[in-house]
Amino acid sequence: MSVTTTAKETVKAALDTATPDKLPSALQRVKLGTMLTPVEETITKTVVAATIALDTESSVDLGAFMIQSVRVTSAAGGTGTTGIKALVDSAQAAADGVWTPFTGTVSLSADGKTLTFAGTILAARVRFIPLPSAALTDDFAS
Repeated sequence: MSVTTTAKETVKAALDTATPDKLPSALQRVKLGTMLTPVEETITKTVVAATIALDTESSVDLGAFMIQSVRVTSAAGGTGTTGIKALVDSAQAAADGVWTPFTGTVSLSADGKTLTFAGTILAARVRFIPLPSAALTDDFAS
């Protein structure tokens, strides 16, 4: 007796195939309008910190698909500096060197939800493209 399994269709597959019966629902699931609207806001911390949680501290509770710019507007604690930060991976952030014309580095977590600065900050102006509201790997049928 053979067993047949049916592969689950993902949100990504529904978007890629773009069939007229599924496309409207797939676009609603990822909130395409939200994704196509860059977010630019100043995020102010209540205490000195080296991180910003984009999924809870920004007006869009999804995290970032892509960071366009980060400028620290208020630094504190002796280790932070104001100015534009270079976006680097987490390994490079540890080696926070001179990045002319940048004043330091910031890295984005793999899940797109946390910015980590090389020093402490109180406020930063962040411009980013939000993550889709549904993971593209989610089962489209559910």
